[in-house]
Amino acid sequence: MVFFLNYLYSIISAYCIGKHYSHMKISFSALLGLLLPIFLIWLAICGGQNDVGTDYWSYYNIFNGEGIEVYRHNNEYLFVWIISFFNFLGFYGQSLFFVFYGINFYFFYLILKRIDLRYIFLFILLYITVSSLFNNQLNGLRQATAIYIGTYALLLILEEKKLKGFFFIVVSMLVHQSAFILLIVFLAKKVIERFSSKYLLILLCISLFLSFIFRVEMLDFIAPYLSDAYAYYITGHEYEDKSIIVKITKYIFIPFYVLSIVRFKKMEMTEQEIIYFKWGFWSFCMRLMILNLSVVGRIFDYFLILSIFPFYYYLRYLFRNNRRFQFVIIISLLSLFYGLKVTVFARSEYLCKSVYF
Repeated sequence: MVFFLNYLYSIISAYCIGKHYSHMKISFSALLGLLLPIFLIWLAICGGQNDVGTDYWSYYNIFNGEGIEVYRHNNEYLFVWIISFFNFLGFYGQSLFFVFYGINFYFFYLILKRIDLRYIFLFILLYITVSSLFNNQLNGLRQATAIYIGTYALLLILEEKKLKGFFFIVVSMLVHQSAFILLIVFLAKKVIERFSSKYLLILLCISLFLSFIFRVEMLDFIAPYLSDAYAYYITGHEYEDKSIIVKITKYIFIPFYVLSIVRFKKMEMTEQEIIYFKWGFWSFCMRLMILNLSVVGRIFDYFLILSIFPFYYYLRYLFRNNRRFQFVIIISLLSLFYGLKVTVFARSEYLCKSVYF
């Protein structure tokens, strides 16, 4: 129930902020100040989680300085430095969760700056209900931090700020080495930006088909080129195929992406927003394609936030054009979907257990 109340508080607060301040010119610090009450609640909830997810106690021990040499050996120096620095200042264990979530939400704010203030509530709604990153980061915190930083880096590169973007990709790699996948943006940027809505729809169909036939054993041939840590997940076949229930919770979003393509030319996007849209659609397709591969899917989580952009632009279109029936139905379905996940069917990272009580 805590997560659902937080969801309602977040989107209502963001809606009110957008409604009252969207006509003003807001500075960087002023916008951060307006959104700070939302981020502080998020920080209190996430940082205060107790024994949540499979990795909680591993991180708790790591934040006490135990076994951090492993991460230094993996060249994840920034992750090690942050822990060592705060340990030096006298902060250990649970307090480090607040530090990393603080970093996460700051970079999420840098991402939100790209969204029209009037419609930030829609992006936050999708961030919580569709990406599920808000809850799932309670399990894989280190990679989540790299995802936030890496997404910011991707947006910078898509804005032609390539040097700065590359810098933040390196920063994300120093937190989690798997962030190297973000370098694909330099190879695929021009190709994806040339995609028409027709080709994006074809890509979606291909990805949907492949999501049924891909199996982890089909990737054995690339194992020799991977580090031992990642090769093990492929050659050892430790992760089984995802259950049909888990797949359905991903497939249900496909119609909304189809609708976003149908309305592509009517959504009045700027040139930069069109680039975000195409990359977001490609990101959704890639994540859909490897839906059956658990560990490989985690690598493509770096495109998770980017993948909600097409859905966001579609909701914005409905909101702008007073398509109230469709808008209310979609918002209601998303809210119901998330509400059930954090109440009736709450488990693991969707079950709130706090150090405060």
